[in-house]
Amino acid sequence: MSPRRHKVFSERSVQKRGTMFRENSGHLQENLFGTTSQLSKQQQKRLGRSKEFYLYEHFFSEIDEKIFEPLYFDNNGRPNAAINALVTAAMLHSHNGWSVEFLIDQINFNLLTRTALGMKTIDGTPFCEATFYNFQNRLRRHEELAGENLLEVQFKKLTAKQIKNLELKTGIQRTDSFQVMTNIKSRSRVELLVEVLIRLYRVLDLSVQERFCELIAPYLEENSQQFVYSLDKEDIPHTLEQLGTVYHALHEALNHELSGLEEFKTFARVYTEQFEFADQKIAVRTAESVGSGSLQSPDDLDATYRKKRQESHKGLVAVVTETASLENPIQLITDVCVEKNNVDDAVILEKRIENLKEMTGDLNELHVDGGFGSEGVDSKVAEHGIDIIQTAVKGREPAVDFEISFNSETGKIEVSCPNQTVEATEARRRMKAEFSENVCRSCPFADRCPAQKGKKYRTYRFDKEKLPAEKRKRNIRKIPPERRTLRANVEATVKEFSRGFNSSGKIKTRGMFKAMVYVIASAFAVNIGRMYRFQAA
Repeated sequence: MSPRRHKVFSERSVQKRGTMFRENSGHLQENLFGTTSQLSKQQQKRLGRSKEFYLYEHFFSEIDEKIFEPLYFDNNGRPNAAINALVTAAMLHSHNGWSVEFLIDQINFNLLTRTALGMKTIDGTPFCEATFYNFQNRLRRHEELAGENLLEVQFKKLTAKQIKNLELKTGIQRTDSFQVMTNIKSRSRVELLVEVLIRLYRVLDLSVQERFCELIAPYLEENSQQFVYSLDKEDIPHTLEQLGTVYHALHEALNHELSGLEEFKTFARVYTEQFEFADQKIAVRTAESVGSGSLQSPDDLDATYRKKRQESHKGLVAVVTETASLENPIQLITDVCVEKNNVDDAVILEKRIENLKEMTGDLNELHVDGGFGSEGVDSKVAEHGIDIIQTAVKGREPAVDFEISFNSETGKIEVSCPNQTVEATEARRRMKAEFSENVCRSCPFADRCPAQKGKKYRTYRFDKEKLPAEKRKRNIRKIPPERRTLRANVEATVKEFSRGFNSSGKIKTRGMFKAMVYVIASAFAVNIGRMYRFQAA
């Protein structure tokens, strides 16, 4: 067997070994001696009106288990645990912020939770804790090998069906982003360096440990937090220099020997991010040159750093999009994604436009805030026939509003102020528009006008690249007043995603994949919750 085939076989074995795919249809069979038969008529009626029973009918029963068939063998091994039960449990676990232990208790002893998972008797459990973890590991492994998140595939399929059944209009939508802080400890620079060093030392062979014991010994006597606590503030620069020497020595000695070891990969990443080697000397990088994409914690290799509105965030960012037509009785989430939090909102949106258009082909008006505007987004939405309606545009509001537009009849760029409209001409580096000084003299805004005053004209100069941004500014003026504040409502949707945060405002997991599972599960729950409340009303 070739090395390549052996590698593929090993990966498939990890992912699929011993488990065969089988759909769960047992919940469709009536049980004369089931749980509901033991309830009074009043209890049965109340159970039938519960959110959990609605969840069973409109989520659990609608899950397409065949989507998850690639995770298992077709005809080898024991049957898999019920996929619809695992997916529904994942939604409850993430959105409610439950621990896995508490989730299992709810499944075992809570009649409503058992109803949501299609369980019609009081005995039995559809899966154990290990199976729940293994299911998520299978999903992650499949994403690594095939490049698709099967939960996201399920979300798209189910949401499309829900939109169709409710006859929702999807031409108008709105989007917003929110910080997803993962469950990592905030560490100082020295603490991070010491912690990574300790974790590398622990996994080294005994012979390698002995070679470098004397070099690393000062950092092994205590844990990283205690080490930092014992330092005086004035000792920190010297300690960083010493750590740079240690990191350089280990990297030079072990780079070829341990390059495949995960702990060494993390160590090497931190070495290149925090230090630089030049002129035969190792130097500590300045804090500014380290960058927001540097490792924040050895427990989460995906987390990045971002400062927004004077608040520091370590983790990821999620972007959520939902329908926003005023004609809809309810609005449903149509798209979610997770990225590193040092990626601009506009960059994320640019990548999601095609996905949005594929999901809802009639999308033609997307409401965003100032952070989502860029040339890349302008180009992408123009390609797909979407108007961007942007609120809270970045930058200071000008004293006089100049409107720049392209006249398709004349083929010229026109610039309008409150009193005049003129054609712009090419200057040496920029475009310019010359307004008559005779008209400007009587203008009430003359003393605040940004156009440069001359003898005959007032000249307004601008970059040609401003045209798409100007179009975004004009779009909001063209729509009815009642649609100009649609974007604000998406902030309430963002708040619904925080339900599963812990007391520190973090999700209870780490890493990009688990953060995406959390966000998708929450999107499932938000949509089902809205549908249930609409039906109940």
